[in-house]
Amino acid sequence: MAVVWAQIVAIAPELACVPVASQNAILAQTTAMLAPSQWGTKHDLAVTLLAAHFGALFVRGSSNPGAVTSEAVSGVSVGYASPPVFDRGLLNSTSYGSRFRLLQRGCGFSVGFVA
Repeated sequence: MAVVWAQIVAIAPELACVPVASQNAILAQTTAMLAPSQWGTKHDLAVTLLAAHFGALFVRGSSNPGAVTSEAVSGVSVGYASPPVFDRGLLNSTSYGSRFRLLQRGCGFSVGFVA
């Protein structure tokens, strides 16, 4: 069964504000990243947690830009770096990413992504 955004909001109510186009993109990308054959009966849970993680990063990113990469003083210009979309350290930056990593370890593999 395909995961829908309502399932994400059920565990992460703060993500109800994510625009529909972004919801669809997050769900499509997350579903494509996770191999159902590796996750088995935990696939929907894995998709839900990882999508909530990406949703939380989306919400955080819209109000908290990345590191400053360039500045200008007189013209008042600032450039920001985007954080990497996915790495193991970044998974620990949200409670949903941390829960996803616990689920990974509980399933007996360290990655579980489609190559």
